[in-house]
Amino acid sequence: MADFFEDTSANVEWHIGSYRILNGIGKGSFGEVRLARHIMTSTEVAVKIVNYEDYADVAEEIYSLQELNHPNITTLFEVINTHQQVYMFMEYAPEGTLHEYIRKCGPFSEKKARAPFRQILSAVHYCHQKNIVHRDIKPENILLDMGLNIKLADFGLSEVFMEEKLTTVCGTNPYMAPELFRLEPYEGPKVDVWSVGIVLYKMLTGVLPFVGKNLEELTEYILSGVFFIPYSLSVPCHKLLQKMINIDAGRRPTLGIIMQDRWVNTGSQRS
Repeated sequence: MADFFEDTSANVEWHIGSYRILNGIGKGSFGEVRLARHIMTSTEVAVKIVNYEDYADVAEEIYSLQELNHPNITTLFEVINTHQQVYMFMEYAPEGTLHEYIRKCGPFSEKKARAPFRQILSAVHYCHQKNIVHRDIKPENILLDMGLNIKLADFGLSEVFMEEKLTTVCGTNPYMAPELFRLEPYEGPKVDVWSVGIVLYKMLTGVLPFVGKNLEELTEYILSGVFFIPYSLSVPCHKLLQKMINIDAGRRPTLGIIMQDRWVNTGSQRS
C-alpha cells in the first residue's frame, strides 16, 4: 500500500471511467483523497482511492455511504473497482476540514458553534437511526462546503450495529471513548456520542480535553474522566459537555436526547 501512495502522491493526472484524477487533497483512514473532475460536466468531486487485498476491507465503508442520504453527510456518486484499487467518487467540500478551519480561525464562540454543531448531531443521529456507527468522528473527518455547512466524511471505520455490542477497538486516540481503552464490548452509538462531545470541546476551546505525552499517559487521563472546562463557557454548555464526555457510557445520553438540549437549541427556531 505504501508504494501505491508514494507513486500517486505527486501531482500526476490520469483518467479512470468518466473522471480525470487531479491533485491530492488529503488522506483518509485507509486511502488517499484526490480532487477529480467529471469529464462531461466538469463537475469537481473528491475521490478516495483505497488499495486493498480483500474487497471486504472497503465493503463496510461503501455500504455505509450507499445507505446514507443526508445533507450533512458526503454523498457517494460512483464506485469504480480495478484489480487492486477501489475509487470512491464523492461530493467535494471545497472549504476543507473543520480541523483546518479551527486552526486558521481559532475556536468558535458558543453562538457561532451552535449551528454547525446541530448539523453534526443531525448527521450522526441519522447514521444511528440507520444502524450505522461512524467510530472515527473528529474535526479532520468533518468537511465544510462553500456555505460552511458540515459534511461528515470518512466512513472507513464504520460498522453496522444491531443489538449485540461491538468489540473492535478503533478510532483516533484523543477522540476514543474510555470503554475502548478498557477493551470492553461497547455500544457503538455511545462511543460516537463521546467523540462528538470531544469535537464540541475542540470547537469551543481550540484544544483537546485529554492530552498526554504518550499513549499510556493519554489513556490514564481519559480513563480518569477528569477534564477542565473553561470558566468562560456558559453553565448550560458545561452541563452538556459533562453529559457527553462521561466515562460511564450508560449515563451518556443518546444523540436524540442531546438534540433537545437547552444549549443546543438556544437561538434556533426549535427553542
